[in-house]
Amino acid sequence: MSRSILLADGDQPAAKLVSTLLAQKGYVVRGCTGGKQALDLIAQEKFDLVIVGEQLDDIDGIGWIDKLRRETTELRLVLISNTWRDAGIYQQLRREFGVSLIVHRPLNKLLFPSQIDNVFDDHLLKDDRAALEEQGALGLKIKFHQILPRRLEILQQALDAVQARPEEVALVKEAKRLAHNMKGTSRSSGFELVGDAAEQLEQAMAQVQQAELEGRRQLLDAVAAAWTQVQNSAKRELKDAGTIAHMADELVGAQSFDSASLRVLIVSPEAIPDLKQFSDIPITILSAPDEVQAMEIATKNALDAAVIDVGNEHAKRFIKLTRDLRGLPGNETLPFAFISDGLNDLSETTHAGAALYLNKPLKAASLSEAVSFLASVREGGRPRILIVDDDDDFSQLIAATLGRDGMMVRSLEQPSNILSVLDEYVPDLVLLDVNMPMVSGFEVCRMLRASGRWQDLPVIFLTAESGLDARLSAFEAGGDDYLPKPVSATELLMRVRVRLERARLLKERADKDVLTGLMIRRAIVEVLQGIHDEAQRHRFTYCIALIDVDHFKKVNDTYGHIAGDRVLAHLGQLLRQRFRAQDARGRWGGEEFILAFRHESTDTIKGSVERVLAELRAHVFDGDHGERFDVTFSCGMAGYPGDGPDPDHLLLVADRRLYLAKESGRNRVVSVDPVETGCA
Repeated sequence: MSRSILLADGDQPAAKLVSTLLAQKGYVVRGCTGGKQALDLIAQEKFDLVIVGEQLDDIDGIGWIDKLRRETTELRLVLISNTWRDAGIYQQLRREFGVSLIVHRPLNKLLFPSQIDNVFDDHLLKDDRAALEEQGALGLKIKFHQILPRRLEILQQALDAVQARPEEVALVKEAKRLAHNMKGTSRSSGFELVGDAAEQLEQAMAQVQQAELEGRRQLLDAVAAAWTQVQNSAKRELKDAGTIAHMADELVGAQSFDSASLRVLIVSPEAIPDLKQFSDIPITILSAPDEVQAMEIATKNALDAAVIDVGNEHAKRFIKLTRDLRGLPGNETLPFAFISDGLNDLSETTHAGAALYLNKPLKAASLSEAVSFLASVREGGRPRILIVDDDDDFSQLIAATLGRDGMMVRSLEQPSNILSVLDEYVPDLVLLDVNMPMVSGFEVCRMLRASGRWQDLPVIFLTAESGLDARLSAFEAGGDDYLPKPVSATELLMRVRVRLERARLLKERADKDVLTGLMIRRAIVEVLQGIHDEAQRHRFTYCIALIDVDHFKKVNDTYGHIAGDRVLAHLGQLLRQRFRAQDARGRWGGEEFILAFRHESTDTIKGSVERVLAELRAHVFDGDHGERFDVTFSCGMAGYPGDGPDPDHLLLVADRRLYLAKESGRNRVVSVDPVETGCA
């Protein structure tokens, strides 16, 4: 039976987005904009949950909650807040008013529905919780039923190699590692007998590893006995699990769940190639032949990316579509790729937000790669999880569990190249095994904590080592949480969700400027250093731009400080909605802003920044006393490596050119020094 939700919110565009997201999850949503109307509806109808916005037509959201609680304490409540408040207010809302969840705008469109699911999960009866847990465990068991025969075959080959050449330490270590992995994965999948037998095999292999050569030969009989026990246990549990294997397609695997696939809007009158054989990530294509249908789809669906066929004759028309799409709530950082026969003005398409350009005829392999890249650079999109575990089968099991909850998951077997993977994938959380070849998970975590860029990345250890020493070592290495194998699917989901949400809230509070929505200076400096490090490793270019609002003091003095704030907020919004998803934007301080563009030179980006300047110049602002005025900005740019070897030098060059722009009359972008052009 569908759950019924009352949505009371005076912000109608935002309320429409919330209604759409919840309807996609099967909830029945009734909306209203006024507090009195909401109370009347509650008196007339039965609702399972009430979601209230910051401001209703006739009362603020918190005031309305106070009124509601005087009449009933039964209804579950969720508050959508526009601003951050003192922690004491949140505590009061939860403790005294029974608010189950407080979220902040802009909403994460891919996470918010799961947050509402959690509100209902928190109120499940014990029997309901047990049923959900059983369903999750059943799915893992079916999946491992498919995997186990191959795992047994690989372990058999490793043990045969040890029997033939016990003097080779590497063979013994590999067989022990495989037994260790089978122990953890079997138990996590509900194959307890196999897990217990694999533990005995691991212990036998450990004794072999520690013994001298002659002693090893004598211990191989114990290894053979333990292996026989593993095989017998596997036969028994495979038979039991086989009775429910026909349910595998329904219950198991992220691939079969739409919530785990990338949702990509493709706007093109032409047929879209099939991507299934070219992508490891499931992709749901939402196809639209024109702008009208594209906007209808985008209004009703949470998107990960958009690919737009701009052609040649209608390029400007479809470039406008990107602005309209990014104007929808939650789509400010939506990444785009453009399809064309060839675009002459790259500055315009970069300004519009094109992260990639695809040439016709469109090939499936190229489109698949483009979609994967667009999803990886999306800020605030689908939660991205990186699993670092040498047991690929266990990683697949965890990926299936997280994928059903709408998360993107990538696995890494060898942590030696983790830094390059982090730079490319930029995960929101890492699930890290402890026992891996070459390097331990503790060492990997310490390396991350020593990095300025990754020191705050949430890390959850997943390991079969459950002793106190292992737990203490995990936290000493800088881990945020610790889950011993076997892993409960429900507990894993809950812990991952909590860590993701906590990290998001902390990052927003620590890194975002409230007025403009851009990164603060410290955060943008860290991102800039990351861009530079990446550019050094891969030998690509990047450029930065320093922007300063012209005569800003005069704006404050003449039209009022509130009007000045409106200028900064509008420019911040422009910078968020223009350019590509992978470009960095920040408030440098006061009325100064900074932009950083990966893989681009100042020649291309200058035109894009000038287009933003033209948009700002054309906008008319209201003063505090009804006056009308407009503003401009000046900008200085610098590019790597031509203008300097590191960010500090580039900032000096950009600042000097910003000064030149102001000296030359303001309202302009300067990307080269006068001596380079031969003019003043």
